[in-house]
Amino acid sequence: MADFGVASLVVAADLAPVEETWDDIPLDGSVLFGAVPTPDVVAPVVGNFSPALGSSIAANQPISFDVTDNEGLFTRVIIHARFADGSEEVVYNGDSFRGLYSGGASWFAIIALGLRFTIFRTGGWTAGSPIAVNVFAYDVAGNEAA
Repeated sequence: MADFGVASLVVAADLAPVEETWDDIPLDGSVLFGAVPTPDVVAPVVGNFSPALGSSIAANQPISFDVTDNEGLFTRVIIHARFADGSEEVVYNGDSFRGLYSGGASWFAIIALGLRFTIFRTGGWTAGSPIAVNVFAYDVAGNEAA
């Protein structure tokens, strides 16, 4: 095998360079640098609803909730509002608030390991009509909130 010189590898713990020659590294792909990461199998969690689930809300009252994950990293969060008459509205499409929820009426904030969404429907909620907020959250490992 030809000698390609010295490679400088960085050890993350103390950032001290470690010297190793290319002759010491097999080229069959069998060497792993560092520890093999443990796969993330923990799904995101949707909770901390305000007002509490099952509560009555005023027409002009916002709904807030948290979307969290053990790593705090998401590929997509999608939010729909579903009403008693069967109609459904896209609140957040993963990139922006939509329709009656856009224009600053709704927002999200970064919290520890996730996001806190506050949604408000321009013109208010329909009086006396139950509202189901459906949240579809996916973390970077592909786990989906249940």
